[in-house]
Amino acid sequence: MYLQLSGDQTLLNCLKLSAFGFRWEPHQRGGSRPCLSPSYENRTKCQVHYSALDHDCDKTIEVLELIHLLRNEMFQRARQRLRAWGAAKLATSIELDEIDYSSQFLNEFCNRIGIYIKSPTGIEEARRQWCNMNNIRNFFSKFKVILLNVNPFFLFNMDETGLSIQKPFRIITNNKKMNLSPKALQQTQITALCCFNATGYTMNPIFYFLIWQIYHRNSCRYLHSSVLQIPGGSISIYLSALQFYSFLIFNCSEMRKKFHFNNRFSYFSMVTPQD
Repeated sequence: MYLQLSGDQTLLNCLKLSAFGFRWEPHQRGGSRPCLSPSYENRTKCQVHYSALDHDCDKTIEVLELIHLLRNEMFQRARQRLRAWGAAKLATSIELDEIDYSSQFLNEFCNRIGIYIKSPTGIEEARRQWCNMNNIRNFFSKFKVILLNVNPFFLFNMDETGLSIQKPFRIITNNKKMNLSPKALQQTQITALCCFNATGYTMNPIFYFLIWQIYHRNSCRYLHSSVLQIPGGSISIYLSALQFYSFLIFNCSEMRKKFHFNNRFSYFSMVTPQD
C-alpha cells in the first residue's frame, strides 16, 4: 500500500500519531502533543528513578539533554515506520517541532509524568535528618520482639563510610588569562562497606573505587586478595544496588544462611534466597 500525501487527512493524522508512538482515537483531531510519547516519557521516568535509587540524582540539565536525545530518536523512528508503512512522502514531510527548554517547560514536563525538581541534599544534612536519636530509638522499639528472639548469627550490622580528598591540581594552558578546567574539581573518593553480626563474625570488607582511580592510579595494588574491589561510574558516596549484589555474591555465595535486610532503597528491600 502506498499513500498519497494529499489523501484523507484523518488517515494521515492517524498514521503520524501512531508513528510517533501516540495513541489515536476515532474522530480525534490534530493539535499540540506532549514532547515525548508515553513510552519515551516512561524511559525518562525510569532513568530518574534508578539514578535516585543509587543516590546519584540527575541534574536538571542532564534531564533536559535526555529529553532532547529521546525526541530526536522518536522522530527518526517515526520516519522509519512511515517508510515501512508505504508513506514515504509523509515521512519526508514531517518535522520535529522546536522546543524552548526553559524552566517552565521542565516544570510542566515533570508534573505531567510524576517526577519532582528539588534542591540537592548534602550527605551531612541527610544524616542530621534521618540518623538521629529519635529514629534510632523508634527502630529498636519497633523491632524489639524480633531482635530479642532472632538468632545472633542472623543479626548483622552493615555500614558504609567514605573518604574524599580535594587535591590542588595544576594545569597547563596556552593562555595566561584562561585557566579553567573541570578536572581540577575532581575528587579522589573511596567508599568502604563493613559488615559483622552479633556473634562477632565479620565478613570481608568491600572497597569501591571510581574507574579512573583503578586504571589510572593503580589504587588497588596494596589491598589483600580477600578484599573485594569494585569499579563503578557513580561519584555518589553510597553504594548502588548492583554493587551491593556484588558484595553479597562475594561473601554469601557459599553460606547456607538466610539474611533479612533493612528497608534501604539502595538494597532493594529484599530478602536473599537460601543457597
